Amino acid sequence: MRLTRILAATVAAVTLSSFAPAVAAPAHPNPPVEPTQAGCDMEKDPGCFNLYAAPGGWAKIDFDPDVQQALDDAGVSFKFIAPWKGVPGGAANSGVYMPVGSRLDGMRWDTRITYPGGWIASSKDKKHTFSFNGASLRIEPLVTGFYVAPWLDGKQPYGKDAKMLNMSIIQALTEGTLFGPHFDDGKFAWGPTGIRLFSTVEFAKGFQMLGVPVKAGQEIGKITVRWGSEQLWDKTRDHLMGATGQ
Repeated sequence: MRLTRILAATVAAVTLSSFAPAVAAPAHPNPPVEPTQAGCDMEKDPGCFNLYAAPGGWAKIDFDPDVQQALDDAGVSFKFIAPWKGVPGGAANSGVYMPVGSRLDGMRWDTRITYPGGWIASSKDKKHTFSFNGASLRIEPLVTGFYVAPWLDGKQPYGKDAKMLNMSIIQALTEGTLFGPHFDDGKFAWGPTGIRLFSTVEFAKGFQMLGVPVKAGQEIGKITVRWGSEQLWDKTRDHLMGATGQ
């Protein structure tokens, strides 16, 4: 009798286990480890050259307050891909901070400036991701923009060269924000301040997938850049070590 009960319990356990939910694997693959848009290696890529505005500096994108609130409300989380980080001293979803300069970035003969780094943005339930690794700024007349190879839920519906954000060259020139000069912690620097960035359809769909109601043409935030000396690079490195974000 005892053996019969043991066998019955074993059969029941096996039967129930067949209906138990499997342990969930990561929902989607991460973007490639090597940036899709990276700095220049002139020996491997004759289409680029190591020339940039300055040896060091930093750039940051401050998300528009409405966008930041929408990200918070949706429970979106960002994992930044080096050398990108969260804005030093800012809230978790306040924006992006990154080093710029000839040590990392490169220019191409097709009028691009390339930047390593990116993000993996995840929905609250971790079922959806919007990610990329590597970005480029293409110099275009009047309206220029940032391009990436976006991954939406592990797929690339827009290929490896999709425009994500637009910005106006006219605004940069007419509002007098392009050159400065500025003094960053007592060091001379120059660069644009508060240039507005606007979502494309592709960027909007990435955020919408995460539950953030962004529309094409909506202002996402403002970008500020400071180009300067090697000392400014050192300051940027210190900021990166203490910046928020993962």
